[in-house]
Amino acid sequence: MTPLTNRDKVDAYRRRMGLTFEQTLLVIARAALVRELAKHEHFVLKGGTLLQHVYNGPRSSIRDIDLAHTDHSVKLLAPDLDKIFTIVGPGFRFTSEEGTWHFTDDMFEAPKLPFTIQLDRDAESGKLALSISIREEEQLDTSGSPQYFHCEALLGSNHFRINCLTLDELAAEKLLGWCSKRFARHYFDLAVLARDFGSQLAAAKIVDLTARKFRNESGHAGYIQHAIKRPIDLARALVRP
Repeated sequence: MTPLTNRDKVDAYRRRMGLTFEQTLLVIARAALVRELAKHEHFVLKGGTLLQHVYNGPRSSIRDIDLAHTDHSVKLLAPDLDKIFTIVGPGFRFTSEEGTWHFTDDMFEAPKLPFTIQLDRDAESGKLALSISIREEEQLDTSGSPQYFHCEALLGSNHFRINCLTLDELAAEKLLGWCSKRFARHYFDLAVLARDFGSQLAAAKIVDLTARKFRNESGHAGYIQHAIKRPIDLARALVRP
């Protein structure tokens, strides 16, 4: 079987991206995990990993994976996620076990999903971990063309089809993220979407998707904290200091 990567691949990617050795292993492990999850049709990739590896955005996210789970006929439980996220392949291992997953604010989070990568016969990567977030929600915009995830540091299939958000739905998510959480990454990604993908975005569609997503999740803590009760309140939240 084809190994996950090799030292030449790691070194070439590290030099090209300006990353440390550990950061490069994190990016490779994340790409490997996304490749495995592509086999599950109800996991939908979103967030900075999507913008970087599918739409070629400039922000280099390192260890985070944001996912939606869209099969509402199945209630996700931590033991189910342990089974899905325990993956053993040639030269790599992801290990999810009791206590890995936490459920808060309608979202499962694994802040430290352990993994190892073996580059040499007798040497493993040591204890590294990815951060995974999974929210049970709908994928509202399914009108886009097929999209492909790319990471040249992987051996074997390093360009593969995945289920992911369209640029319009990603923009809607980033708008809601900035209004309710004020994380700098949301503001940065909004700026990148406007600068690099403005001609591909449909403003009216983004407004509609933002309103629909807000109605689906308006009870979340971030909206309550910032007194966002209606879609019209998002306009105020978007520009507040």
